[in-house]
Amino acid sequence: QYNGGPCVIGDLQISPIVSVGYDLGIYSVNEDDVDVMPVFSRSENDTVADSTEIGPFRLNIDMNSNVAVGTEKVYVQAGINRSGFGPFLNDDLALSDNAFHAPSFAFYYDGGAWSYSHIIQSVGASLNNGEDLMASSQVNKFFALHSIRVNPLKTLSISYYESTVFGKRFDIAYMVPAPFMAIQGIGDSNDNSQMGLLVEYSPVRGLKWSSNFFADDLPLNDIMKLKFDTKIRVGIESGIQYSPTDTALELMNLNYTIVAPYTYAHWSYDEDGKSFTDTSYNYFNYMNRGIAIGISLPPNSDRIGFSAKFRPAR
Repeated sequence: QYNGGPCVIGDLQISPIVSVGYDLGIYSVNEDDVDVMPVFSRSENDTVADSTEIGPFRLNIDMNSNVAVGTEKVYVQAGINRSGFGPFLNDDLALSDNAFHAPSFAFYYDGGAWSYSHIIQSVGASLNNGEDLMASSQVNKFFALHSIRVNPLKTLSISYYESTVFGKRFDIAYMVPAPFMAIQGIGDSNDNSQMGLLVEYSPVRGLKWSSNFFADDLPLNDIMKLKFDTKIRVGIESGIQYSPTDTALELMNLNYTIVAPYTYAHWSYDEDGKSFTDTSYNYFNYMNRGIAIGISLPPNSDRIGFSAKFRPAR
């Protein structure tokens, strides 16, 4: 595979409370990324399917932009970009920052002892059969996530979050800071909703242990009756991150991740509301244009991950 192209990347501080970020370019390639990339990895390029062919190369627009208004304590931002949630860079259970980009609107408030974040995105619906993921896509599908975080100690923070995938209509209620489970119950409760618990502990400066528990479907009634032969569709990610100061080591990660069977999966009925086929569009699975919104691991798998980043000289 040969790829490349011109691009312009930058950040502008328009005023003390307004900033703009942009990444504008053209991406040319002779072979699709998916054909040459390692398994369970995702492209760093955000492209569209409507390419221009020049000889053996296909040229695609590769652009992102973002506008933020506010201060360090409270701000809103909007644009088309890749957004992430959680401490595990590049591959998080709920919202991974290396997933396909999406138009998004986000709000963040930091109150010191507690903080709140909220994001809503417009994502693409792909076919149930998984074919032509990037070429066959429909809009009218949305993703929302919000989180409340408390800091009982200077070294400890605990976050509770909810995420929801919904489609075939835009529901302004998912922009409201209210429990998503309650919002879903106002309608037919067919939206794809999840919840999670994130714990971060930093005993010393530069060292952090993080654990993320992501629950897709967890029948509490069965579990309380000690019936564990039930739908336990969860993801768990736990690990340590080490980033010492004044050394060549910039960041080291060691973590373990497990994704239970059928996690992230969700069906989408056809127009008749009674059946679904493999060639119909899925407006409720945890995907954006056929690419996972969360972690790149498929259901029914686990992984031990290690990475280290060094900067020997500035």
